[in-house]
This record gives sequence, C-alpha cells and structure tokens, in this order.
Amino acid sequence: MMYGERILARSLSSGGIPDKFGNLWQYHSRSDRHSKIACWGVLFDLMLACPLLRKHAVSGTIGFGINHEMTDFVTGRRKNLDLVVCLPRSTAVKVRGLNFGDLIDQYGIQLAVPELEAFNSVPQLLRKPVGEVLIALEAKACMTAHTKAAPRLFDELSSAAQCINGSAPSAIAVGHVLVNTSDRFVSSDQNKRHRSSTNRRDSRDPQPASCEKALGTARRLTVRGYATDRGFDAVGVTMLNGVNDGTPYEISPVPPSLPSNDPLSYENMIHRVSGLYDTRFQNR
Repeated sequence: MMYGERILARSLSSGGIPDKFGNLWQYHSRSDRHSKIACWGVLFDLMLACPLLRKHAVSGTIGFGINHEMTDFVTGRRKNLDLVVCLPRSTAVKVRGLNFGDLIDQYGIQLAVPELEAFNSVPQLLRKPVGEVLIALEAKACMTAHTKAAPRLFDELSSAAQCINGSAPSAIAVGHVLVNTSDRFVSSDQNKRHRSSTNRRDSRDPQPASCEKALGTARRLTVRGYATDRGFDAVGVTMLNGVNDGTPYEISPVPPSLPSNDPLSYENMIHRVSGLYDTRFQNR
C-alpha cells in the first residue's frame, strides 16, 4: 500500500501559506512546502516498501538531510536537494535534533488513521550531518501555464540529476513531478493583492493538452540504467486536480493519472528505488 500521493493532496488541501496581502494559499509558487510534503511521502512509502532501508534505520546506519547542498564536481554547479538519505558524517558541528516524525507538524502533513498506523510501524529516521548520500529526492510542480513552465521544469530537474550524479555517482537520484490537471487555477503570481470573490483572477489551462505537455516534459528526462550513466534513477509523476481557491486538492483519476504499469507512475518509482537500494547498498 502506498500513501504518499494521498497525503500530498490532503495536506495541500488543509494547509495555508500566508502572503503579505493577507491571503492564505494552499499552493504558493514561492514556497517549497509542496516539494517538502511530496518528498516526505516518497520517503515514507520507501520505508514501507524496502526492508533494507528499515533495517538501516533501526541500526542507526542512515539518517536524513533537508535542503542539502550537493556539488557537481564535473561542472562546479551547486544545488540544494529537498531531502536526502545518507550515511552520517562524523563532525563536531551539531545538527538540531529532529526525526522524520517531527516533520509532520513542521510541514503541516495530514495523516489519515491507516497512514498514521503505518507510520507508527516503521522506525524513525533521525536528521544527521550528511556524509555519503544514498538517496537524493527532488520534487518540482507544474500547476498552471504548463506550456510556459515546461522548459523551466525540464531544466531544473535535469540540473538536479546532473548535480546528484556529479556529486555522488552511486546515490539513487529521484525526481518527482507534480502536475495539475485542473483547467482553472488561482495563482499567487496573478493575485498580488487581497483576494476576494469579486477581484480574483483565475488562470485558464486547456485540458488535457496542458497536463499532457507537462507529462511529455517528464518523459524527456533521462533515466539511467547504470550508476555509471548520467540521469535520474527513477522519475514519477503525480497528477493532482486543484483550483487553489480553498477547495480540496484531489488525485486525478486514470486518465489523466498514469496507470500503475506506466514507467513514470508513482508506484513504479517507489518499486524501482526500493529495488535499487537493495542492490546498491546491501553490504552497508
């Protein structure tokens, strides 16, 4: 059972990001809360799917890092990754005590009863000074103006993969793409004033053409077959339906959501990362 996508939709629905105009946004283009929740859900599902990951968490062999800067030693480019699983680094520098469960309140993550029960069944990862990176997660969203956003989406994700590869070639590089399938969206960029029902500006996105454009961009991302190649090790796409006006976000039905046998389905992403972890790090 995988929970990450439902957790993401529910948490976006109930959350609120304030702006200087007095608005409260479920999704805000200048906030990374959606990325953090998405990556939290991915790691939660990986903990459930991968016995070796759980074993390493129990033994304290691994920890996690947030907004960890990785340097591509080939190009010198640096990038902060949303979430990494790592071997802890021995250092005198103290990292604020934090465990994986603490992020639930910090990010405003909403868990239903079955998810909370599943969460209580897995060991707690601790935030540690990052040494060797084993898994690096990066999430990007395309919520509106899909055609205009597609080049940026591709460039940002491609550069993230290159940075992970150039910094830690054996690390499992994971890209999670969030795509909005609604034909209407209330954008924080288009509503830089106190929003009301009478002065609200809605963006219009022709569907399904818009979400198919974003999906096509995700399919162009390189997925590598070996750790010596360049690219992501796994890419997954989550299709959300949300207007960003206070009404709930939902997981889109199939289609436009991808069937489980699609190479870019969320389920395939989790299974692939779990299998790669077992293969690459069984002797850790």
